[in-house]
Amino acid sequence: MDEQKVKDADEIRERIYLMGWSRNSKQAAHYTTRHTREAANRRMLYLQAKSYRGKNR
Repeated sequence: MDEQKVKDADEIRERIYLMGWSRNSKQAAHYTTRHTREAANRRMLYLQAKSYRGKNR
């Protein structure tokens, strides 16, 4: 949900509601953590590629 600038707490509440999980479920936090990790990895790969292109021109 990066594109929409949704806060983590809001994203967790929305996931819980949409998936029908109980309010005490830890599953939504797990998915939010995974999403954050994947987004960070994509950003790092982008920066690495940008750096590599800059050195090899």
